[in-house]
Amino acid sequence: MLPTTDDRHHRHGDGPLDRAEAAPRISRDGSLIVGGVGRRYHDGCARGRVPAVEFVVFGEAVPQGSKRAFRAPNGRMIVADSSTKLRPWRQEVRAMAAEAWGDRAPITGPVLLALTFFRARPKVHYGSGARADTLRPSAAAFPTSKPDLDKLARSCCDSITDAGVWRDDSQVADLVAAKRFGAPCVTVAVFELPTLEAELPALDDDPGWIVLGLDDAEPAA
Repeated sequence: MLPTTDDRHHRHGDGPLDRAEAAPRISRDGSLIVGGVGRRYHDGCARGRVPAVEFVVFGEAVPQGSKRAFRAPNGRMIVADSSTKLRPWRQEVRAMAAEAWGDRAPITGPVLLALTFFRARPKVHYGSGARADTLRPSAAAFPTSKPDLDKLARSCCDSITDAGVWRDDSQVADLVAAKRFGAPCVTVAVFELPTLEAELPALDDDPGWIVLGLDDAEPAA
């Protein structure tokens, strides 16, 4: 099933969840929609540009950053990632990025990377018995438990680098990332940004365009 939002249990326009779930996501026809969080940012530096590449990786995203140290039989100290799930996840992200990118040469200039990580809702967010498929009014609007958003983004950045979409993840000049509830996956969109100051679009008089807000988010059709 393609992830949209929790629209089985909540209609757009019904209150806080509508704003919380207005994020880059997949429409019912399978196309990726980049909106909600970061929409005004895209209207800034990336205004008028279409994504250089966009793809979806299904499954629970694995963070990168936590390490564990142990001593090898030869006495040397080894530092490794604490999660055994990280390598398979990075391989999956790399495979999907490489498939979407094809045989094109790596991007050499600055990019905007938009990531939305969808997390499964805990069962306690739902009712019981006949209401087991209905969200409780007290259900959280956003996932605020671990993993940390920056660590989730890190594993994706390194994997996209390995896939050859860009030469180095230092080229990510703008990063728009979000955690939302939905079918577990991450949606990814990469925008090429202007390389010269003279190529930047004129900014709105309102300096708030830099703020990542949901005030003007539009739900998917």
